[in-house]
Amino acid sequence: MGRLLIGLVILALIIGVVGIILQNFIGFIGIGIAIWAMYEWSINRKLNAKSKKPAALFLTGVFVAVLWFGLSSPPSQTEQVSQEVASETVTENKAESETDQVEVEPADIDSEKDNEDPKPVTKKE
Repeated sequence: MGRLLIGLVILALIIGVVGIILQNFIGFIGIGIAIWAMYEWSINRKLNAKSKKPAALFLTGVFVAVLWFGLSSPPSQTEQVSQEVASETVTENKAESETDQVEVEPADIDSEKDNEDPKPVTKKE
């Protein structure tokens, strides 16, 4: 029974890690390129060879990883922004419907003017 529970927990952790890796695939490729560059550098060091390839690979890998993980927004933030946009649309629709109800027909304006008492005109001499 204990082994089954431990097995299920390990399986859940593996699924979670694989899910994170798949969501951030590009970032992990950048980390992999940086690790590959460190491997190339260690081989060149053992052979006393000089090459610019490991440095270029390392910078490329770090650049890709930093851009991916640094500039990507978490899913919760994306959902929050989409909810704000949806609420703005609803607010705009309500405002439009309120202005539609307030509109006055031109005939009503003329009839209101007829009901007003005319102001006396006085001449100044």
